[in-house]
Amino acid sequence: MRPFRPKSLLIPVVAGIIGLILYFNLRVEISPKSSVDIRISRSEAEAKAKSILKGLGYSVEGLTAEAAFDLNSPVQSFLTEKVGASEMRKIILTDTIVSHRWQIYFYDAQTSVSGMAHQYRVWFTQAGTLCGYNHIVQDTAAGDKLSLDSAKVIAHQFLKRFSIDNSTYYVKRSTTTSLAKRTDHTFIVAEQDSFLDARTEITVRIQGSEVGYYSKEFVPPEDFTKRVRDGFSSFAVLAIISYVLIFFVVLSVISIFLKKYHEGEVGVKAAFSIAGFLFAVVVLMNVLGYESVGSGVQMGDTNRTFVRLMLFVINLFIIYGFLTAMTFAAWSVGESSARQGWSIKLSGIDSLVQRKLFSANVAYSIFWGYGAGFGLFGIIAALHYLITSVTGLTNTTMSLGGVPEAYSQTVYSIASGLVGGIISEITFRLFIVSWIREKKKKIWIGVGISSLMWTCTAISLWDAPFGYVQSMWQFGIFFVAGVVLCIIFLRYGILSSVIAISIVSVLGLMEPILFSSGGAFSDEKILFGIFLILPLIVGSIGLIRNEEFRFTADTTPSHIKRISERERMAKELEIARNVQMSLLPKENPHIVGFDIAGICIPAFEVGGDYYDFVDLGKTKIGIAIGDVSGKGVPAAIYMTLTKGILQSHAEENVSPKVVLSKVNRLMYKTIEKNSFVSMFYAIIDLQTKTIRYSRAGHNPVILAGLRENKHEFLTPKGVALGLDDGGVFDAVLEEREYKLRHGDLLVFYTDGFTE
Repeated sequence: MRPFRPKSLLIPVVAGIIGLILYFNLRVEISPKSSVDIRISRSEAEAKAKSILKGLGYSVEGLTAEAAFDLNSPVQSFLTEKVGASEMRKIILTDTIVSHRWQIYFYDAQTSVSGMAHQYRVWFTQAGTLCGYNHIVQDTAAGDKLSLDSAKVIAHQFLKRFSIDNSTYYVKRSTTTSLAKRTDHTFIVAEQDSFLDARTEITVRIQGSEVGYYSKEFVPPEDFTKRVRDGFSSFAVLAIISYVLIFFVVLSVISIFLKKYHEGEVGVKAAFSIAGFLFAVVVLMNVLGYESVGSGVQMGDTNRTFVRLMLFVINLFIIYGFLTAMTFAAWSVGESSARQGWSIKLSGIDSLVQRKLFSANVAYSIFWGYGAGFGLFGIIAALHYLITSVTGLTNTTMSLGGVPEAYSQTVYSIASGLVGGIISEITFRLFIVSWIREKKKKIWIGVGISSLMWTCTAISLWDAPFGYVQSMWQFGIFFVAGVVLCIIFLRYGILSSVIAISIVSVLGLMEPILFSSGGAFSDEKILFGIFLILPLIVGSIGLIRNEEFRFTADTTPSHIKRISERERMAKELEIARNVQMSLLPKENPHIVGFDIAGICIPAFEVGGDYYDFVDLGKTKIGIAIGDVSGKGVPAAIYMTLTKGILQSHAEENVSPKVVLSKVNRLMYKTIEKNSFVSMFYAIIDLQTKTIRYSRAGHNPVILAGLRENKHEFLTPKGVALGLDDGGVFDAVLEEREYKLRHGDLLVFYTDGFTE
């Protein structure tokens, strides 16, 4: 993370400016949402639908209105393929063909589907032009039984009422449905002249003697529609796979958390604060987006209100409940790992949790996050442009994420962006990168795994700002975005990466609202500007005050104290390990006619295993191996003591037995009575090729010799050092000699080898 100085803002600010320039220059070519120009709001569409139905002689008093904005991806993709993204946008924005539209559904909120006598649907183009309605009645409802010709006259008069010239259309298909109490006739007429091999089709259904259904649609060729459906099916399969992977991510994160929590390695105070904030934003998002809950979903004959409430509860408490639990666990583990040398990357959120809003930590994180977010926005825009330009593929999106229907488009979009940002960054950046760094000691492994997992799950967790490229290229875009977000986290900290990805998501969600040419969303545009500037004002105050937040002894939470203490101990143990390893031989002896090598790998950071080569002049060399009882720091201390005593008594002209006897007497006076040291000490005479050795309770040396091709152990008698003041030790200790032969192999080892 960069230090807090104004110069460190230069790169993010420049990146942000370049990113915005790229976006504004490429938007028309890459964004499917650029063809969206919603000129009437949800409330205006509902009021207009009531007026239309009233003019048709229907009453919707006592019925509940439910609005949904339908993005017509097939039409959009068809036009893009035929004439390019720029021309597609112009055609759709002229409102000459029916594409994106509002749907207003009126129903009885207290009655089941089969119990409703009347339901109504009304469709408007995004410019507010009526393009259809449907009066839904039960099949048992009474009505006239007109002939096909009589029904055709009514349909002709109806189309004339809406200024539709029948001479430009031909009857494509007509059907008659005979019911018990009435006869329905459906007429589908299509334009005589095609437009890019597609036609506008009008459907009129005469229910008895009334026009109960009218719809005007632009219909691409059937082969193209089938291709689009197949593409959406593939997309749905990828989304399902992504949800399955998310499920396993949730299980993995929670499992690791429970293990670490059981071992006392994590704290939960900050995690509760973050999870509480996250869930509060989740509730706000779901409440503001309630209008779009369950849009197009019907469960048999179930009451519509019950269906929506049930989906609302499932979404809020089950789906987002699990994701909030995952974020809670991911923060706990990620924080624990990051505190080990990476605490600076948490300083922005630490400051917020401690309610230090105007600290330099928060200020720099805001500006870094904004700049990085706008920069990432531009990178993604450039990638979409390059891919679509080179491959000829198109971008597509299936919805506007519920933004037009929300009670406040600005607050809903910001809440959605924050929710996705917090979940994604804490899980995929803080948790994965920090935890793998702790385990593997390498950052690049964490970055790679984080980016790969993000690539496989982003399709479900992230509102991609420019939709999706209809191919596997989209995963490349996700991967690049994941790597960039990792870099933002590593360079500027977790708060900056949360802000960065939230900026990208919010800008993508708000695009149709910000570029709406009507006055329906003027207030929302102003509100969005206020919300966009507010963090920058907070950051500016923080920069002016330039007060860096740091934990003090009084303000440091207990769990951070525990983590810091554990980190301090780990560093000290690492130093102790380095010191201990430095006491062992730095290189193997180089003696003509002998091949000597040694290695020591402690079970913990430090340990009691010891080996040494003792220089006894030009003709002799001593070899010692020992093992202090116990593990860890006490054993390491005694190991150091043992080395010093042995080195001081391993004189050239003394035997291994005499050396061990002297070492034993000093060890007995020094170490605790419940501790001891086992040792095997040998002296090799390089001239006579003999080895004299004694064993003080240590593992026997393995001799793989040439003597009749038999292998054996060197097992002279002896007891461990430090257990006796010398009487018993000297009486038991035995010294032996062996004549070495060419090819003999001697293996000195401790119990770590056999265990």
